[in-house]
Amino acid sequence: MNEYERRLKELEDAKEKYVQEPESELELLKEEVAQLREMVEFLSFSKVTNEKYAFWDWCVQHNIFGDTRTRLGIVKSVLTNRLTGQETLKKNIPGVSMDILYSPSPPSYQEAKKLLMEAIDTQNEETIEELFRALHNQGIFQDLTALYPHKL
Repeated sequence: MNEYERRLKELEDAKEKYVQEPESELELLKEEVAQLREMVEFLSFSKVTNEKYAFWDWCVQHNIFGDTRTRLGIVKSVLTNRLTGQETLKKNIPGVSMDILYSPSPPSYQEAKKLLMEAIDTQNEETIEELFRALHNQGIFQDLTALYPHKL
């Protein structure tokens, strides 16, 4: 066995020992999706937020997508309608207190915070304060952000 063949054999042995190839194309895709998620997460934390898109940045940083973003959107809309006196079509939103959400009176900041926390399934009040600041900075849902008791 010459030097080339010996080195090739070492590399093949090392590959078998240290490199676990995906068992299928599906496994390869799962690995790629996991890597992309990690890259997006790192990117979201490493970049400077453009205040023009502060709410979208908040969604990325807090992984607010799919059903969670839908629930959040409905709750924001219902709260805004209550503030402006508009009628709202009642929808059942899993995890959200329907009696509080569809109360006939304008919402307080505490009610809004509770409902928004339920919509995104969190107990972290700072996350909701960040949401209020992001909505304000992006210039959307101004009726709702006016409830925020602190200077924005």
